[in-house]
Amino acid sequence: MMVKVLLTFLISFSVYSNIQTSGNVNLENRYFNNDDIDNSNDQGLAFSSKLQIKKQSERVNYVASVKTRVDSIDSTRNITFIEKLMAEIYLGKDESWLLSAGLERFNWRATEVFSVTDVVNSRNYDGAIEETEKFGEPVVSLKKIWDSSSLALFYFPKTIENYIPGEASRLGVGVSVQDSFFYESGESNSNRNVGQFGAKYDIFLDWGDISLFVLEHYDRQSPIFGNKDYVVNSTGALCRLPVCPIDGTLNTPYYFLTQDIGGYITIPWQDYIFKGEFLSRSYEDVGVIGTLNGEERPEDSTQVTAGLEYLKSLESGKDLRLVLEYSGVYSLASELKRRRFIFQNDLYVGAQYLLNNQKETQFDLGIITDLTSGVDESIYLLGLESRLNGGWKINFSFRYIDSKATTSYPQGLEIFEDDHQAQLSFAYYF
Repeated sequence: MMVKVLLTFLISFSVYSNIQTSGNVNLENRYFNNDDIDNSNDQGLAFSSKLQIKKQSERVNYVASVKTRVDSIDSTRNITFIEKLMAEIYLGKDESWLLSAGLERFNWRATEVFSVTDVVNSRNYDGAIEETEKFGEPVVSLKKIWDSSSLALFYFPKTIENYIPGEASRLGVGVSVQDSFFYESGESNSNRNVGQFGAKYDIFLDWGDISLFVLEHYDRQSPIFGNKDYVVNSTGALCRLPVCPIDGTLNTPYYFLTQDIGGYITIPWQDYIFKGEFLSRSYEDVGVIGTLNGEERPEDSTQVTAGLEYLKSLESGKDLRLVLEYSGVYSLASELKRRRFIFQNDLYVGAQYLLNNQKETQFDLGIITDLTSGVDESIYLLGLESRLNGGWKINFSFRYIDSKATTSYPQGLEIFEDDHQAQLSFAYYF
């Protein structure tokens, strides 16, 4: 019934010559390794849809994209969000200026697994940790376009919250999460309406592409979970933790204002593509939060990602694509790196086999492993994707997480101990 309503809605736009509609509907079935915990969701059966509408004219473009997911077994997955809702107008005699406003889905990255520069959008963390869904970010931007470069200025009037799954989700943090708190010095309440700014310069050269940017915004990548209202428990008499929260909770994600300076580069050469990303994060508004580990504050850090891609065309007409990526976090103590970031000294090795047939069949195989001395953590990845008849596509993925918790406060991939997952989905594209 829902599909019929959606298709009827889309068909109603076909009478307008300049409006394009597209999208998909999906049946998603995912299974986790049984953890023998009664209140956790080891299976999900969801219906999801994506609707995109575009209208283009001589100088003005509009685009809207909305995603919805309803799960009949795991209600923590139920969500509706706007990916994109933008209006764009080209200005000037040569249309070299672009003014945009709305909700934007940014894609500031060169690498495909460990991106450290794709930091603008808030995300839905109920999914693959290396490929999370993005929420549209409120923005007004002005871009100047030249022949081989462009410069864009951004104003972000407010912040969208991340969605972090709660206690029942196998992809959550193990506890029910309180509402996000956006920290601002001198303010006792969370404030998502703080204006934020950014600038980005893109250069398109014969030998490659370079992007450089600066952002002053709320960092959504590495929140601190805890409570800002607490009493230090130096004697251990008040509670069994280093700090005792006033309201008894330590499960609020706190986000802090930061200045990010970063860039990414892509260099194709023969059958190879070299990729690199860099991000320096400096916190501007630092507060102390009581956590399970005691008092913590946001710490400045530097992240780097390097990648190499190789494409081999076989005599059979098929292609073999090999991908190698490394991600590292610097300027932080080793223990703090693992507490703040899932990937902080990790290597990805992957292969993709493309049949190049009418069904666009492809097989994916990969491994992510932590290179830190004394740490034994890996994710093994397997995937299959192929078109079926009549606009349908099948997608199967499996991941095995080889990681064991070493402390009472899991860090890095320990958060997902034994959360092995298989997912099968059928999608119809229109």
